[in-house]
Amino acid sequence: MQNKNHGNTGNTNAMKGDIKKSSFIQIRCTQEEKALIVRNLKNGEKLSDFMLNLALTEAKSRKLS
Repeated sequence: MQNKNHGNTGNTNAMKGDIKKSSFIQIRCTQEEKALIVRNLKNGEKLSDFMLNLALTEAKSRKLS
């Protein structure tokens, strides 16, 4: 029996620099809310990057913990 690697290496597009992101946040919204956000993204900006940066900025400004 041959021992072959399957070739799957995971989602290499998800890797950003040296930081491996392994936690998920899911947001529920209406189609209209999502459309409004997506229409107003900067050219080439990803929805996930926009939402994460917005949430981190707000969380840092509150500094509850």
